[in-house]
Amino acid sequence: MLKRYAKFDLDALCTVVSSLPSISSPVSRIEKMEGGFNKVLLMTADDGTKVVVKTPCPKIVPSTYCTASEVATLGYVMSHTSVPVSKVHAWNSDARKPVGAEHIVMAKAKGRQLVEVWGEMDQMQKFKLIQHLVRLEAQLASLKFPGYGGFPRPLFLMDPITVLQPSICRPFTRVDPSIQRLFSGCEDTVKEGMLPLRESLVQISENWERMGLSGICPEVVSTEELARHRREMDNYKNWAQLKAYTQELLPSDDDGWVSPSPDFEKVKARHADLFRLYMSRETEEISEAEAERLWFHRDRDE
Repeated sequence: MLKRYAKFDLDALCTVVSSLPSISSPVSRIEKMEGGFNKVLLMTADDGTKVVVKTPCPKIVPSTYCTASEVATLGYVMSHTSVPVSKVHAWNSDARKPVGAEHIVMAKAKGRQLVEVWGEMDQMQKFKLIQHLVRLEAQLASLKFPGYGGFPRPLFLMDPITVLQPSICRPFTRVDPSIQRLFSGCEDTVKEGMLPLRESLVQISENWERMGLSGICPEVVSTEELARHRREMDNYKNWAQLKAYTQELLPSDDDGWVSPSPDFEKVKARHADLFRLYMSRETEEISEAEAERLWFHRDRDE
């Protein structure tokens, strides 16, 4: 949980919120919520106005640019589509002052969470909802940009040509998926291990000429090495499938984080059942200690 730790001055944050022109009254109530990458607070002022305040977890979210990019993206979507977007009342990507952490203050979205009402909806209501979501996604998909990257800051909200700065904008090119994964998957090796990265290298080696790469591939995989890699990759895929299945049932993210909204005791009981089932099967082929080491959320029960 250390990497989800976010230190900030709550009193200073309340002062920022209460001084907003749209509120102008003291904060009287704070409800702690959680997100996958942010600490989230639902603040209610004396006049009944509610705002959502997000402060990113600094050990998970890159500093400065992510906050600025999120604000710019929200503004751009609001300006160029009819997708409902919460209005940003205030934001600061400087973690030094006055709150001691980056933050975004935005209006609370109206309505109820879909998970709360889905079971009450009939088939026609569900169909119309999905149809509406498709229309909204179509608007987002229709937006065109000259390159890839993030919105660096809200200064360029209105012009899609100048939104992407040269330092982070690159022209679109057709790149083989194995080469793409070689770069995009490097940061995932801490969680996923080296096997997916090695798989990309193996595919590049096998398809060197087909990709149109010049010269000879500097790394040649022997038949014995390839056979061993295939066995390890099959085991990895089974492990990844089990992990995805476990996350879906709990439900949890890659780090084992579970939303505070469900009954946590039920989640723990479900996790214990899954762990017992996993151990009963895995210990038929590997030791109990090794099976425990490979379990995804072992630290959560210690």
